[in-house]
Amino acid sequence: VKTFCKEHLAPYSQLFDPVASSAGANATAVPPPKPSFKIQLSNQDERDGMTASEGNPSSLDQMERRYAWYRRTLRELAEKFPNVFPTYWTLHYKLTRAFLSRTSDHLKILLGSNGKGSDRDRENVTVLLKALQKTILFEKEMTAWLTRDYGTVFMVGKERKSRGAVASGGEYEDRTSAVSNMGDIDEALVGEDNSGLEFDEQGRAVAASSAQGIRIKYERKMKQDKGATTTGDDSFAAARDIMNEKEIKPVSPLLGVASSVFDPYMGPYIKLEEQNMDEQLNESRADDAVDTRGELPVFTSSTALFVYIKNSITRCT
Repeated sequence: VKTFCKEHLAPYSQLFDPVASSAGANATAVPPPKPSFKIQLSNQDERDGMTASEGNPSSLDQMERRYAWYRRTLRELAEKFPNVFPTYWTLHYKLTRAFLSRTSDHLKILLGSNGKGSDRDRENVTVLLKALQKTILFEKEMTAWLTRDYGTVFMVGKERKSRGAVASGGEYEDRTSAVSNMGDIDEALVGEDNSGLEFDEQGRAVAASSAQGIRIKYERKMKQDKGATTTGDDSFAAARDIMNEKEIKPVSPLLGVASSVFDPYMGPYIKLEEQNMDEQLNESRADDAVDTRGELPVFTSSTALFVYIKNSITRCT
């Protein structure tokens, strides 16, 4: 499984490594090792991250291109290897965690103030916040996908402390304690209004109860039913069924594997929020309007101030 993950993520490192990108177009690219068990992506897919007109693919303002590359890889895997891997291998989880771990390493370079590969927009609040939001949403998307399509079981707080990471060392090492209880796991599957989430092929989150969410769920179920009826050789299907009966061990959560890297680098965002908060406070002092429609009189400005505080918190979560 480790070899499979390493080989299928080799193009990702080649296309999106910030150090390699900062070396310039004239740098000599080192080709990845020839894979032993790797699907062959189309040439367009391999080159997609390197389109110069769209900017540097490894930069913070191009984070979505990383996640689009991975979604495309997952679709290729589903088409090339339908119903092949035993469930207890948790191969798709390990591949996703390895991808997020590599992304985490790239983010540390991009956000760092020293060293080769630092992003020039690392202190741009708009770019910084967008990159963080895209990363958090992607982690939630992958959590929902693994839970629903592969029955992945994620560890909860006490279980994680007693058992540690799903695998020690390497790219599967547990790098974060961002998710500590079942409430955090459930939060990864719901939106701000506590409604369920569905994700389209581009990773856009929609309410599961909406017309689009119902359509996505129906299409996914149709694909699963189609895959279940296409089992191939009877002996292979029987062997796979036996392997799938093995116990699926809980794995460490994905939420925070990459997004937690942003925590020590959110200074520019915090500074901007502090400035805006000061302005809000100054405006509140000058506004004496009182709302007397409730049981108790309330300063109108205080309501606006608390709404702003709430929004400032949700903007980066």
